[in-house]
Amino acid sequence: MEENERRLANKSFGDLLSDGFRLFGRNYAKIILPFGIFLVLAIVLDAFIFTAVRWELTAQFGSIEEITQRFLEDPYGVSDEELDRYMDYQLMYIGISILSSIIQEVFRILAVCCVSMFLYKQYRRQNPEFFEEFQGAFNKKLILPILILGVITPIGLAFLIIPGAIVFLFFIFLAYTYNMEEVESPIRKARSLMKGSSFQILGILLISIIIPTLIDLVYMSILDIAWQVDTSIWQAPGTRNYGMIILYNLAYSIVGILFAPLFICLLTPLFAQQQIKKSFEGTYSYERQYAPRYGGAYESPYRAPEPPREGYAIPEAAKPIPKEEGFYCPFCGYKIPTPKKFCPNCGESLEELNKFKEGV
Repeated sequence: MEENERRLANKSFGDLLSDGFRLFGRNYAKIILPFGIFLVLAIVLDAFIFTAVRWELTAQFGSIEEITQRFLEDPYGVSDEELDRYMDYQLMYIGISILSSIIQEVFRILAVCCVSMFLYKQYRRQNPEFFEEFQGAFNKKLILPILILGVITPIGLAFLIIPGAIVFLFFIFLAYTYNMEEVESPIRKARSLMKGSSFQILGILLISIIIPTLIDLVYMSILDIAWQVDTSIWQAPGTRNYGMIILYNLAYSIVGILFAPLFICLLTPLFAQQQIKKSFEGTYSYERQYAPRYGGAYESPYRAPEPPREGYAIPEAAKPIPKEEGFYCPFCGYKIPTPKKFCPNCGESLEELNKFKEGV
């Protein structure tokens, strides 16, 4: 197990991406179900909540466009009343866009959280049960990723983009850590794990956006030709048809829904690697040791003192120098002028080395 963990800790970013795509392919039939359910619910809610408001904005668009054009030509040629209408329009438009994006992101994060631990355990070969992990995702800590990733992030993106991007990068691993029983502070843990992986997370985000976007461009160009329809008739108060509005929005969102699980699949190997790296940092500390033997400095792992253990084999490269000059600890390189049972620097047992030295 430890060997597998070390192999994962040393994987390159390209290897992690390959693992993510394989994870996406192997588990797609299972994980697409929650994504499909939650994202369709988001489309339905958006249609029922914002259709009437969008219609009112569309009805005013002609006059607003005229006001905008006259303002650009002559800022003093627009009355205060027209300017107030224009500002009201812009505020309503921005507000609707933010609320709509919050609804979409909340349901997207719900879907991500429902499959995150299943994918993580699957990647670590722990043979998880999908529906058991799905049910376990709904706990009291779920409110943390919903608020931070589903609400605060889209609001931050709406205001200058950078605040939302920072929140996303800092806390994206919260989709995993909130559901770990051994983690007392999921937010602090997520922040700790992302350190050193910002560019990898951005790379994964770009890949998960670019691939479906390129496919969507082709799909939408075909759909625009095949389905030419005036959607205003479905939005008008007298002829409003929520069924067709939902169907239309669903048709234009199908590629995004089908590829929605790609991001969390690509992110899972990176999260697993960061987990292992942090656990290694807690077990070992590395420092540069200097020993004059064999011509200078070398890198060696330093471990905290442990109780003496039997059965160490003395490495071939650790043959001692003559007695009168002392010898060096084969574990940390510390010079020991006289024989001792344990290294005074690292605490490792030197009994085998002393026996070997006496037999020389």
